[in-house]
Amino acid sequence: MEGGCYPDTRYEEKLQEKEAQPQALEGALKDYGYNVTTLPIITGQSGSQYHTTSYALAKIGIEHGPASKVMSKLHEHSVSTFHKILTSRRVLEREKTDKTRQNRPDPP
Repeated sequence: MEGGCYPDTRYEEKLQEKEAQPQALEGALKDYGYNVTTLPIITGQSGSQYHTTSYALAKIGIEHGPASKVMSKLHEHSVSTFHKILTSRRVLEREKTDKTRQNRPDPP
């Protein structure tokens, strides 16, 4: 499974990129006799999912009920990861601002 989280406006471009990315690994595994199926999963920045995700899961034999559960977990993971990234970024921004304030001379 090849996953990625990208801006909601560039889905087609990112889907093609994610489909092409694992080709070298896929080829090497096939050379060793493994049966490999590439399954790109793209989520939007806000955790949104595309209809192609459910089709891709059905393609590898995951029925609707379990596929919905997988998609729900992917959404939860995306939102949780986005929250962690955002809060970490805000902490770093505050630290930078605090350091800048500390380095300023006191006004006369």
